[in-house]
Amino acid sequence: AFRDRSWLFVVAGALLAVAAGATTAFLTRAAPGRTPSPDPLWQQVFRQDEKTNIVVADAACYELRELLLVDISLERYLSPQYPANLTANASGELERVVRFLGGRQTTSLGSTAVTSRLTEFARRYYGVSPAIRHPRHLNVREFQTDNFVVLGSRLSVPWVELFEATMNYPIRIDPETRTPYLENRAPSHGEAKTYRRSPSKDETYVDIALLPGPGHGGNVLIFNAIDMLGVEAAVEFAMNGLVPRPSGDSPRYKETLLRVRSIGGTASKTEIVAVRALQTPGSR
Repeated sequence: AFRDRSWLFVVAGALLAVAAGATTAFLTRAAPGRTPSPDPLWQQVFRQDEKTNIVVADAACYELRELLLVDISLERYLSPQYPANLTANASGELERVVRFLGGRQTTSLGSTAVTSRLTEFARRYYGVSPAIRHPRHLNVREFQTDNFVVLGSRLSVPWVELFEATMNYPIRIDPETRTPYLENRAPSHGEAKTYRRSPSKDETYVDIALLPGPGHGGNVLIFNAIDMLGVEAAVEFAMNGLVPRPSGDSPRYKETLLRVRSIGGTASKTEIVAVRALQTPGSR
């Protein structure tokens, strides 16, 4: 089945075409205007005299998930045997394809566009110059000291697995359809238990999660989306100061679940579905 490799080029071409279309639409939008006052959300990760890392999506990791229909855990991802450890009992042809893809430290055009905008946003409004990082270049000690903005779910940034135990809307994989969705661990009255992408309705979902890093040494802002369209729309939403601000004694750490509707692959409407406050003792 893997002797004819032409299907790989068809798939790769389709993925690049989709990414390019989404990126072009994203880049043509107007830059976010200056907010009346500093946004508490961004103040948690863009701090002067502290290091902030923007983590791009690992495109190869996501593609290997789709190709092999496997769940790539953080342990697998960090193993010296990666990506060979994904191909047990695979044919030599498939193993060569996996080694080729897994050895490429690439990201998507959409992730690149978002990173460019975020970097300029951080410099202009918060006086911070974030470091741009690929997931393969990180180590766990950095999460104990630095601030992070993560552009994707664990499907493309396996490091998100470190925080899923705290999150109310983690990414799950449907065992029958192999499609990702957001689980609602503790539904409030009237809320759904799952939030799934609907091609027929042109809608997707994304969870904006602001969490303390391990040991509370830094803060982590995760754009935990089903797809890159969700990441792009959520970043735009947050840069425009639309994420609800904490009031009174409400915790600063929280998750904001968004529904994103699109037209022709471009986000047309982004709205808040739910907000979850997180109680995190010892956080700064």
